[in-house]
Amino acid sequence: MLTRMSLFKIGLGGVLFSMKTISDLIKKEDLDRWEKGDVVLIDAPTGRGKSYFIMNGLYNYCKKNNKKILFLTNRDLLKDQFISELKVQRKMDIIHILNYQRLETAIINHEPNTLDMSKYDYVVADECHYFFTDALFNRNTDLIIEYLIEYYNSILILLSATCLLTRGYFKAKNRLKDENVYLIKEDYNYIDKFYFYKSEKVIQKLLLDLPEGEKALYITGAKEAYEMSRIIPNAKFICSKNNISYRRYSDKETYDCIRENQMYNCKVVCGTTVLDNGINIKDKAVKHIIIDVLDLMILKQCLGRKRINVSDDFINVYIKARNGRSLNGAIIQNNKALEQIACLENEGEDFFRKVMFKKEICKAIEVTRDGDNFYKVNKIMYYKLKWDNLILSKMLKGNTETDNCLGYKNAVCSEFKISIKETKILENQYDEAILENYVNKLVGIKMFKDEQLKFKEFLMTELFLTPKSNHKSVGLSTINSMFEERKINYKINSKREKSGVNRNKTYWIINEL
Repeated sequence: MLTRMSLFKIGLGGVLFSMKTISDLIKKEDLDRWEKGDVVLIDAPTGRGKSYFIMNGLYNYCKKNNKKILFLTNRDLLKDQFISELKVQRKMDIIHILNYQRLETAIINHEPNTLDMSKYDYVVADECHYFFTDALFNRNTDLIIEYLIEYYNSILILLSATCLLTRGYFKAKNRLKDENVYLIKEDYNYIDKFYFYKSEKVIQKLLLDLPEGEKALYITGAKEAYEMSRIIPNAKFICSKNNISYRRYSDKETYDCIRENQMYNCKVVCGTTVLDNGINIKDKAVKHIIIDVLDLMILKQCLGRKRINVSDDFINVYIKARNGRSLNGAIIQNNKALEQIACLENEGEDFFRKVMFKKEICKAIEVTRDGDNFYKVNKIMYYKLKWDNLILSKMLKGNTETDNCLGYKNAVCSEFKISIKETKILENQYDEAILENYVNKLVGIKMFKDEQLKFKEFLMTELFLTPKSNHKSVGLSTINSMFEERKINYKINSKREKSGVNRNKTYWIINEL
């Protein structure tokens, strides 16, 4: 029998094996072979030692050969975490850390001192998918990637667990040789249970029911994360300092704890995708990672925040299932931007000005006063918009009449090398537990009209996935179908009372199968 708490004991299983790391893959011979102007791409899942290789293997090589490293990061939290580690290890003599955003500002303001990277033998672009994942809200990512493409004075090392777009872009620019690509395939055997969910209501229930000694990480939009943090006891909220609306609520103590100790002291952290890149959480108590993110690259980065250190460390994953309406809405928004780009590029500026008079211009089109043109297309945003629409359209086509989220779920399962048959719907799991506990108490009890109404009211208010019809029209066939769908081993039969005050009245009675 499935009980409410047994939800936390149903798993995919799996055994963790000794995993190959980047330090195993890249030898001294490779370091000797690399030359100034080379681009090296390291594509490996989180936890496979990409940063460790830079801070140890490459550091030691540079120390011995009198070389320097510039390490570029994409988040303040990540930068601060690395600086803390380097200070403890006394490695600031070789490695200098700088945020992409600082370099972008230097490009915009023509700051020669910051832009002079000639003193560095290696420029490491950590979490290099940043150029594309942040492109749709940061207009400047194209500046840094184009600057790095044109930069030949150092060896450029690209790091990421999601390199597909970056790899294609550098290949298209003829800056990446096949022999300089180092790849480790993903291994998600550390995932114990994999759920999809539809409603934040069930996540609230999940977080309130966390077993003693277990922690959770919930990554979603700022508004949703903040509101959840107010509901759940011993939960903290963190977001980017650039989030004007919610940064005042971000918990500095939790931020500092993650930065300095790679763990947090509260039971639940509710955060935004400020946690999507490079942040390490090395805490075995973190057993539950909940992610509400549409972009699959960012989703994978969010999952990678928890680092698996021992063979018996498993996590439970909960992904918000996106339906056709959500996917189609994203496609429509992207198409609006793509239509503006096509108008500018195909019809010219004069026509574009007339069409867009007093209309909002998409972020992929920038105002520039260089040369004769006033507008220009941000090529990175354009590349990302087209890529996203290809993925979203494929997801949309994968939906069916019976499952309007199937396309998205299949795409997620493909990314994580998991069969969709091994995943579960979180609402169903809770419904099974709640229903079984409730129905078990009613076995053998005759339910007349008033009791039937109470039972139907329970079905409509207490379950996460309620029947589609209203409770007055819910009949035996609907309820029994619900039992069968949720694998509840009970059936309701209708009978007529033969004696007493309820003689000739119809009643329901529940029997165990």
